Amino acid sequence: MELLLIFFLLIIVVVSKLGHTILWVPWRVQRHFRRQGISGPPYRPIFGNTAEIRRMYAEVQSKPVPVNSGDNHDYPLNHGITYRVMPFYQKWSSLYGKTFLYWFGQKPVLAIADPQMIKAVLMNTSGAFGKLKYNPLAKLLFGGGLAGLEGEKWAVHRHIANQAFNMERVKVPTNKEQQGEMEVRQRNSRVHKIIDQEKWPCNRKFEELAQFISFCYLCGGWE
Repeated sequence: MELLLIFFLLIIVVVSKLGHTILWVPWRVQRHFRRQGISGPPYRPIFGNTAEIRRMYAEVQSKPVPVNSGDNHDYPLNHGITYRVMPFYQKWSSLYGKTFLYWFGQKPVLAIADPQMIKAVLMNTSGAFGKLKYNPLAKLLFGGGLAGLEGEKWAVHRHIANQAFNMERVKVPTNKEQQGEMEVRQRNSRVHKIIDQEKWPCNRKFEELAQFISFCYLCGGWE
C-alpha cells in the first residue's frame, strides 16, 4: 500500500512539473507580452510553432526562384528573398506586426524590426540577451564567426574584427570601388546563362565573392 501511494505521488509530481513547463510557463510568457500589445501565432504544447515553420519552408522550396522580367541580365534573380529565407517572418509580421512572439518548441522567440531596439540589443554587454544556437546547417554557413559567439570568445573576435575593419581600411576611393563593383557585376552576368540548368553551382560562387570582398577591405581597397 505504501509503495502504491509513493508511486502515485511520483506520478503527480512528474505530471505537475510537465504541466508547469509545457503549459503554465508558455501561458505566462504569452500573457506578459500580450499586455504590452505584442502577439503572435498560438503556442502548441511541446512543439510550439516548429511544425508551421517547417511546412512554410517546404512550401517555399517546392517553388522555383522567380526571375526578374526585363533587360537587366546582370541580376536575373529577384532580390526579394525574405519570403524564401524566412517565410515565417514575412507571413507573421504581416499578420501580427513587426514585433511578434513565436515558439521554437518550448523556447519563446521575440522577433523585432525596430532599428533602435535592435541596436540596444546588439550593444548590450550584460549577457541578458542570449543567442539562438545554430542548427547543423546554419553552423556550416556561419562557422565560428561573431554572429554565433558569446562571452570571452565574442570579445576576442570582436577585437580582431575592429582592428581589421577600421574606418581607414574600409574607406575606398570611389574609382576603385566602381572598379570592384564592375568586376562583381561581370561575374554575376554569367549567372543567367546557367540558371536553367538542373543544378545551379552557386555555392562556390558566393564563397568566392565573400572572399573577394573581405580581401579588398582588409587590404585597404581594390588595388
